[in-house]
Amino acid sequence: MRKYPVTIESGVIAGVQVRTIKPAGSSRAVSGRILIDLHGGGFLFDSGSLTENVPIAALTQTTVVAVLYRLAPEHPFPAAVDDVVTVYKEMLKTYSASISDFTAHRPAPFSRPRR
Repeated sequence: MRKYPVTIESGVIAGVQVRTIKPAGSSRAVSGRILIDLHGGGFLFDSGSLTENVPIAALTQTTVVAVLYRLAPEHPFPAAVDDVVTVYKEMLKTYSASISDFTAHRPAPFSRPRR
């Protein structure tokens, strides 16, 4: 964590386990911007909820919510997709959606909180 200073919190959004990764010193974070990340692993294992998201949060100064969706084969399709949609819908109650552009290093699937 020394190279990418972040804080990591485990939590639950709408009944789904998540990890929230925030840039160290929340005052440095881009205000109101949150990225929902679906970690790698093909819905079979968690191969990136930390390894992908720690550098993303630190380098872009964006809060990242990693959805720890239910994994196959214990939870067959569409369990993982249902978990992701559940978190997305819950976050839409607080944040407005926008498009992410990783090629320009500007992840912003959610922007300013709704008022």
